[in-house]
Amino acid sequence: MIRHTRTSRAFTLIELLVVVAIIILGTILLLPAFARIIESVSYSSAVNSVSATLANARAQAIRNGRHTGVVFLFDIEREVCTLQVVELSRQLGGSLTRFSGGNADTSAFVYRPVVGVPVVELPPRVVVCGLALSVERRNARIDTNTAHWYAGWLQREGTNQQQPLWLFPQNDPRLYTSNNPPSQRFVGVDPWLVLAGRPPAGSNVSTQEARNAVRHAQSFMIQFSPGGSAVLTASGGFASTPNAYLEFPDEPIRRSQVGDRDARPYDFDTVFDPDNVTGVDAADVVPNPEIVLRAVSQLAVVDLSRLSSDTGIARPWFVRPQTSTAPQPAWLNQLGVFQTDSANAPHRRVSDWIDENAEIIGFTRYTGQPLVRRRQ
Repeated sequence: MIRHTRTSRAFTLIELLVVVAIIILGTILLLPAFARIIESVSYSSAVNSVSATLANARAQAIRNGRHTGVVFLFDIEREVCTLQVVELSRQLGGSLTRFSGGNADTSAFVYRPVVGVPVVELPPRVVVCGLALSVERRNARIDTNTAHWYAGWLQREGTNQQQPLWLFPQNDPRLYTSNNPPSQRFVGVDPWLVLAGRPPAGSNVSTQEARNAVRHAQSFMIQFSPGGSAVLTASGGFASTPNAYLEFPDEPIRRSQVGDRDARPYDFDTVFDPDNVTGVDAADVVPNPEIVLRAVSQLAVVDLSRLSSDTGIARPWFVRPQTSTAPQPAWLNQLGVFQTDSANAPHRRVSDWIDENAEIIGFTRYTGQPLVRRRQ
């Protein structure tokens, strides 16, 4: 009996190449879908982190019987947003300048980080913006040389006030100095190096410009009262939002010799003194990252990659109208981010995109509960 042996045919080289090509083509076609899934997960994680941090701050306010809030900060080099839970310092106020003389324009509330509550870091390229519905007086000043940190943006019809749009955290003072040497393309000179008498080679930033830069470091906060309600506007119904600033305590406290007098802290906990230069030796000046805070009533969680892709603005945190009283160094002007108000001005395009695409978080004033509008 003759048995026939059945042999299996192997793949030819051409068939293998075709299979490999199909796999590669399928992978290429699916990569954007995978990227969108990862982006969506990262964005959802950021929204959840913001909501959880707000709930934590509200619980802290009720538990400790003290005004508590969340401050939003942004690292312009890493493009990472962080959230800091803060509380009103000893229920006492402070001043934006040592020479306020009781001037209401310069009085302020002092906030400090809550002990034991870690900083929350959001996924890269996701940032939180704030919307302030109250506008501060345009001519307010924090000292004889520095205009108020954020005097508003857009002119209100029939008034001398300006209505702001969405605010990015602008807490890094290097946003407000020149970038000499020009190799520092998107970051200005470190003003604290200038104040300490150690400017980098090629820097032409003066001491006064450095002081203005550190005093314009700014961001915003959501505040909760001891009863848990959201503090969205000024008390008493005034149009101006009260001044506030974030005071970072010294650990350990450094002391500076001032002439023949006793040593004393260079950092005063009831005065906004980020520059650390009044009556202090230059050698003792170290970064003191105090920032002025604005009360906002709504938040927007923004996907920077989508925003940049849709608007063509790669670094929207630089954007300010030409009417802004914050310093506008030449290198930022060259990027075209400062323009007069028009429908196509960068600040309008960024704000409109946030309105239409970001996840907006509002708050009920009396309960402090968030009201979320899902993004498109």
